[in-house]
Amino acid sequence: MEDGAPQEKESDVVRGKRSRSLLLSQIIQSNRYRLLFLISSKGKIAATDGKKTVLRKTFGYQSESSFYNDWNFFIREGLIEEAQDWIYITSKGRREFLFLTALLAIAVLAFSYAIIFLITTWLGTESTYSVLRVLSPWFTGFVPWIVVAVISLYTFFVVRPRLSPQESSIQ
Repeated sequence: MEDGAPQEKESDVVRGKRSRSLLLSQIIQSNRYRLLFLISSKGKIAATDGKKTVLRKTFGYQSESSFYNDWNFFIREGLIEEAQDWIYITSKGRREFLFLTALLAIAVLAFSYAIIFLITTWLGTESTYSVLRVLSPWFTGFVPWIVVAVISLYTFFVVRPRLSPQESSIQ
């Protein structure tokens, strides 16, 4: 470090890593994770002749080697399995997208709580509430849960890998 600039570790260069940081959205929208998300959303894909070529072209891999590098990564890490003419997602592969499931569950629970709140508020038998008594439950119950639900759904739809119609149609 003669000029004071940080240098890459030799081990990082050997492993092909660079000191460049990637954003979560860049990682999740990469070909690797979009392909894994497709397999995860389908559960299994038929391993017919030419299926890997179709996947490689559909997901826009620049070369066969980059596709097979990702494919071998999935198999080596136990994210997918190839067996009996099918490509299966493993439980470890499903866990890669667990945070998306959590966001969806939070949104569903928040909307459910908000609906229950509306039903109990509108069907209540007491009709002589003061203004403060009427507004207080809205600001302490309904509004925060709607905000949580909307933020969770927004995050779910923004963060999840987006598949094109062509990618989604692969069986």
